[in-house]
Formats: sequence, structure tokens, C-alpha cells
Amino acid sequence: MNSDMSSKNIEFTLVYNRHKTGLYNYALRMTRDKMTAMVIIQSAFEKYYRNMERIDKPESTNYWLVTAVRNEVLLHFRKGKVRAAEDTEEIDAEEDVSLPDLLLESKELKETIDRAIAMLPEDLREVILLREFGGLSYEEMAITLSVDIKLIKSRLFNARKKLHRILSETVNEIKDLI
Repeated sequence: MNSDMSSKNIEFTLVYNRHKTGLYNYALRMTRDKMTAMVIIQSAFEKYYRNMERIDKPESTNYWLVTAVRNEVLLHFRKGKVRAAEDTEEIDAEEDVSLPDLLLESKELKETIDRAIAMLPEDLREVILLREFGGLSYEEMAITLSVDIKLIKSRLFNARKKLHRILSETVNEIKDLI
């Protein structure tokens, strides 16, 4: 019994260390509040710990966790809690640096992209965050959001197009200043 609990704790610790940064950054971008993001992540990992045995395939863990965090974010907004305006500092990844993190090394660039993402309508912002920061496939996003995969692709296309427009305008404004 003690060995089973120890094994479960080790497995949980490995999963926690592997996924905490990406999930925190996703929750932070959705809520725009550090403390709320931390509470959401804690709650999602508590639920994961209680339900670890129910996850059949290890490759489903990321999907399960992103869905749990998304549900916690939705619960937060349903409760009518207020967003903080500019509290979006990310935590640094300790390992497994993802492509978005490598591309966003510059703090100024991160802030510019965060502002651009924040300007997107919520449905477009959510698909961009689930895809680029949550690492979900189109199919996983469709299931998570309970919509058709074609709608996911359409929203993702529109989100990227709007982000491109917003960022292009920002670059042009900077060029005009120089």
C-alpha cells in the first residue's frame, strides 16, 4: 500500500513538473491575474491527483490537464470574478522549453504579443492559447470546446489573421517613431 502511494506521488510529481509552466501560462493569459492563475493550476492538479488512475493512456494527460484548467477558468468567470488588467508575467520554464517560449525570448516581444492576444475576442484568444500554449491538436480542441473541428480551424485561422494585423500595425507604429 505504501509503495503504491509512493509510486503515485512520484508519477504525480513528474507530471506536475512537466506540465506546470505551460498550464500556468495558459491560465495566466486567460485570467490575466497571477494569483488566480496559481489557484486555478492548484485546483486542476488536485483534481488530477484524485483522478490519476482513471486516465487510461499517459498521452492523454496533457489533454486532461488542459481541459481541467480550462474548466477552472470558465468556473472562475462564471463566478463573476474580476480580471486584473496587466498582471501577465509568465514564469520561466525549468525544463522542456517549448517552441513558443523559444520564439518569445525578448520581454518586450512577449509583452507586445500578450497585448495583441488580449485584444482578440475571447473565442479566438482561447483557440490560439489552447493550440500554441496548451499544445492541443485540432481534435482535442474541438472536444474541449464542444465544437466542430471545422470551427476550430476557422477560429484559429481568424485568430492568426487578426494577430498578424495587430502586430503589423504595431510594427508600423514603431517604424514611424524611428
